[in-house]
Amino acid sequence: GSGRKQRRGGAGRLGPPLPPREGPQGPAGGSDGDRAGGRLFGRRKGLAAARGGGGPEESEAARQARREYLAKSVAMLDQLVREAPANREYRHLLALCYREGRQGDRPRAARQAATREGTDRAIEILESLVEEHPEVAEYRFDLIETYAMSMGLGPPGRGEGAAVAEQRLRKAMELSVRLVAEHPGVPEYRASQAHLNQKLGQTLRRMRRVNEAEQADRKAVEAQAALAAEFPEVVTYQVWLAAFRNSLADDLLIRRNRVEARALAESNIANMSLLLAEHPELWYLHALLADANGTLAAVLRGSGQDELADQAEREAQRHRQELRPAAATRPAP
Repeated sequence: GSGRKQRRGGAGRLGPPLPPREGPQGPAGGSDGDRAGGRLFGRRKGLAAARGGGGPEESEAARQARREYLAKSVAMLDQLVREAPANREYRHLLALCYREGRQGDRPRAARQAATREGTDRAIEILESLVEEHPEVAEYRFDLIETYAMSMGLGPPGRGEGAAVAEQRLRKAMELSVRLVAEHPGVPEYRASQAHLNQKLGQTLRRMRRVNEAEQADRKAVEAQAALAAEFPEVVTYQVWLAAFRNSLADDLLIRRNRVEARALAESNIANMSLLLAEHPELWYLHALLADANGTLAAVLRGSGQDELADQAEREAQRHRQELRPAAATRPAP
């Protein structure tokens, strides 16, 4: 065999959601320029509260109410922008509403088309704001995040969808590199850049450009490891580090670098098992553990260690079984 494992998950492909990219609440010290980024943290909390949940526990009535709220917000802000086109705050909020909108009671293809349209409209507004006000870090950050949302919005199985995603992710990365350099004391900017690299790696892997995918995933792991070391109290940094390591292990498995893939898988299994023992409420860690054990099984099978591979596969199956009832009955992170 090639050492490839059957796809079962990994960062960005897990059935249940991983936790939000929360971190320290505001810039970690730094200069006045760093603290300029602090305004976005309160804004982001308010937006999250306004758009509501979205997890598997959310009722259909709640989802419908959220969709209607966003639709009304878009209509109101669109009118305000027409009446006061110079008001950049109205335009900014309109872009965020377009970005966060969900198209509910439509066929899947229609929902995807509407989501692409909303994302494209948000990008158009944010690009104009960044061009007009390059000094506002928040506009650049929101544009970066919106570019990254383009991933997966292309037609299924179409190369042009991946090409558009790659183009926008690289635009986002250019902005992110400058933003982090200007505001090194804002952890959320650094976390965003780590996620950009992982999304770029995932996109490149889908395009069968595995060497480039590995480079991007290594950058994601390096950046996230630095955050996890600097802020050990932020559990989600550890969780995302494990997710990014799973993605890197995927690349290594495809390239038959079994030694490093095994080391990453075993490290993730040890670290996430400890974290789950300390925080049993973090049920989504079962997804990461299932994927890491799947990687380990593939490595062992490819090395002719069938008995150990069988044990790892049983562990992967056990974690998948733990995951199903947990995802159905417990709140999403």
